Amino acid sequence: MPPVPKTWVLTWYQNYRSWRQLRVYAGTDSTQHLFMAWQRYKPIKKLIFKVVRGVIVDCGWVWVWPNPHILEQWEHGDSFYHTFRIDTLHPGDHVWYYLFTPLGPYDLQCQGPLVHVPPPETLPWARSLIVGTQTKGIYRTNDFSGPGDPQPFWLPQNNGLTDLRVWQLCPYAADPRYAHFAITGPQSDRTLYRREPLASPDWIPILTDAQACTVTDSASGSMTWVATNINHPTYIYVLFNSGVTVNGTWCIRSADEGASWLPFQIYAGLSNYKAGNIVAGINQGESTLPPGDVLYASLNTGAGGHFCLYCSDDNGATWFLRDTIGTSIYAPRCSVDPTNQKTVYMGAYISGDSPWDLFRSIDHGLNLTEADGPYHLGTFVEGPIGQQWIHRTAPEVMKVLGRGHVYETWDAGLVWTDHGLTQFSAVRLSVQSRRPDYLYLARDSNAPLPPNPQAGHVIYASQDNGATMFGRSGAHCTQSDGGGDSIPFDCGGVCLDGLMQTDLD
Repeated sequence: MPPVPKTWVLTWYQNYRSWRQLRVYAGTDSTQHLFMAWQRYKPIKKLIFKVVRGVIVDCGWVWVWPNPHILEQWEHGDSFYHTFRIDTLHPGDHVWYYLFTPLGPYDLQCQGPLVHVPPPETLPWARSLIVGTQTKGIYRTNDFSGPGDPQPFWLPQNNGLTDLRVWQLCPYAADPRYAHFAITGPQSDRTLYRREPLASPDWIPILTDAQACTVTDSASGSMTWVATNINHPTYIYVLFNSGVTVNGTWCIRSADEGASWLPFQIYAGLSNYKAGNIVAGINQGESTLPPGDVLYASLNTGAGGHFCLYCSDDNGATWFLRDTIGTSIYAPRCSVDPTNQKTVYMGAYISGDSPWDLFRSIDHGLNLTEADGPYHLGTFVEGPIGQQWIHRTAPEVMKVLGRGHVYETWDAGLVWTDHGLTQFSAVRLSVQSRRPDYLYLARDSNAPLPPNPQAGHVIYASQDNGATMFGRSGAHCTQSDGGGDSIPFDCGGVCLDGLMQTDLD
């Protein structure tokens, strides 16, 4: 007689429920292809009997719906991992589901456990946000609101700034709720400021491009990024690029919150086209190095413009080239896994057929491998701008905003979902970790959009990955003076890393 089909065991599963979607991730001890049955109400529990030599034997039970929805796993063929997705839910829907193989013992479905997923918990949006704009300075609100709620009031935070052209914002590691650093001004004439409102409401200059040239003994150059380190909260790291034919790229480090600076060279030589960004490790994870001693810098150097990932394992004092990939004149951007400083991501431009891809290294940058599947999700500071968000406690959950689309993965890049074009041309992204369907989106231009009541906004909230975006720039976003409570319509758009939640996340 033929063998009885093999049963299977559910070894783990994870649900993610947003307003409109449910995603299910499961692992089993078998590679059998799985299906999912689901419905908005609980199924009936039906007993199974079998007559054995004239005796009725209880063989267990199965779940039965008159008309269940049936989904097939995303993975093709056999796999130990099984993912499913429902996109047609109402925010108030309850969902019951079970996984199954069509043929199990006794020619019945081999069903897994019944799982109940209630509607998502209603959580508040982060109420406090700080935003840097490209021509009108920095704004803050303490009453940010989600779709349908009253408009937030944005107040300018520009005391002490001599130039309102903001390049980048960065939270102060020891006090990210209130204290920040900002780089303002045009290239080669930039200034780095520190602001701690509890000590002083004014922005205080702590480094200029001219001072950086003096510190590094460079003839010219410009600051391109500022970073902080939660493991070394008094340290500040500035990425300084001294020009294509001058004298390389530097990490200028302060151990005393900007009172004094020391230069440490990352790259020495010609053709240092563009410096991207610099990031510090947060948690040690699988790394053998102390947490926070690992820093990464993404550069574009060498003849033809090579994307280079550099790493420091001594808090920025010495730097080593880890991997080089792709050629272009763009400025790449890197991101570190917040739970494991051994894992780092970087964008790179490979060829005309496969441009601007996202790469990952799980060995402190030594080997970069593609991590974006069939999509091109490269992250860049300049050029085809792309921004990556990694969940702070579940790093397998990531989003990338690139070329106007929001892409999402829940399995560390094995499967990506393209949620399509955002309603408006968003290029800046922040996500609320406690509710990854709460997206804060921003535009980097205030050029007129087609006629629309939201055309004057540059800040938006979205709960469907950008398909619908609700303007949040303020009550008078179309007034050139800002109306005293909003971000002006001619603010130039939001700067690099210029959209930051400062509470609840």
